[in-house]
Amino acid sequence: MKKLKMAELLEKMDKGQSCSGLDIEIPMAVGRMLMKSGAETYRVEETMNYVAKSLGVQHFSAYVLNRGIFASGTNEQGIKESGVMNVPDTVYNLRKVEEVNTLSRSLSKENRIPKAEIFRRLDAIDKIEGYGFFWILVAYYFGSFGFAMALGVPFMDSAISGLAGICLGIASYYLSRFVSTSYIMTILGSCVVTLSVNVMYYFGIGEHPSRVMLGALMLLVPGAFFTNSVREFSQNNYLVGTSLLLTAMLTCVSMSVGVAATAEVLPFAMQMGEAQGINFYGVLYKALCAVTAGMGTVSFALLYQVHYKYFWDIGIIGSVSWFIYLMVEDISGMDSMAVLFSGIFAAVFSRSLAAKRKCPTTIFLSTSIFPLIPGIGVYKAIYYLITGNGALSLKYGRSCFLTAFTIAIAIGIVQQIPQSFFQKKSK
Repeated sequence: MKKLKMAELLEKMDKGQSCSGLDIEIPMAVGRMLMKSGAETYRVEETMNYVAKSLGVQHFSAYVLNRGIFASGTNEQGIKESGVMNVPDTVYNLRKVEEVNTLSRSLSKENRIPKAEIFRRLDAIDKIEGYGFFWILVAYYFGSFGFAMALGVPFMDSAISGLAGICLGIASYYLSRFVSTSYIMTILGSCVVTLSVNVMYYFGIGEHPSRVMLGALMLLVPGAFFTNSVREFSQNNYLVGTSLLLTAMLTCVSMSVGVAATAEVLPFAMQMGEAQGINFYGVLYKALCAVTAGMGTVSFALLYQVHYKYFWDIGIIGSVSWFIYLMVEDISGMDSMAVLFSGIFAAVFSRSLAAKRKCPTTIFLSTSIFPLIPGIGVYKAIYYLITGNGALSLKYGRSCFLTAFTIAIAIGIVQQIPQSFFQKKSK
């Protein structure tokens, strides 16, 4: 079957011309939009199967990889159809994932929607505009500030980290028009962060450059790739999970290369040092850090184009899960135990809210679990390896492995709970 673009299909249908292979083209178009917007593989396959069933396609089968979709089935006229579709690089837009999910819910055999109307809705979803440049910069500032505070960085250094985040946001906004390769964008972004922090420190702004950089670099951490890789592993999709995990690792390598190279070139730059004894004293201070962690998760939700109606939910889950982490870690002294309890909380409430709001779980989980993602730890492990500090590299590498494994266990445990349990709770 020759793949037609959505605009070409709409034009042919408007003229009354026949479109061979249309029954298989619709679920493939749905799957492609979900994949390029950041949906999980198993969700793409489930949605494609549901859409095909609503169109009367029999014996439908879909196989989804990270860059392609293969599908086949028999339409209502008994004609076998098949197709292959390439998927572009993922640009996370969870608003589109939600809208496609809403569209698939409206389809059923009993309530047939004309095929041309389905394509028009998909075309409208694809043209949804995201948040404007101003709000993107707001997200970069409060994301950097919030995560820096959540990690225990003092207030003034956290505020300066927000300024570095704004520099990163401006650079990303304009450079993305010319650079399409993601890891090069990450290298350039980490260069901008390192340059801006060191320039401000050179002029007496900021006390600890290493701490200031943490908040801004958190915005480059591949949290969504990591979360989706864990969820793919929990669904036994090892090939896609490994691919996403390698993408996340490559991003962390790119961050390390950008920071190390910039610090080496600048004559007044300071190489990143070990964290200077960040502590979380007292319940009130932990609560403050939890609130700022929620601020950071909301900022990430804005960057992932999540609809603003979910911001309160995402912020609360992010805040409470980080507070649980800080309290359990303080009481038990075990980082893995703290990650396990907070990860289970985030996963349970993400599924509960998804059932209540009738939207995909990834809208809540991919953003609210972000403070627990060991992205900064992976970055540090690779950075210290590049700069020749093997002891610190081994320390952070071991910690990252335990954290990642614990998050996988937490999400895997919650995945075993039947969906009917959350639907009953939402009712």
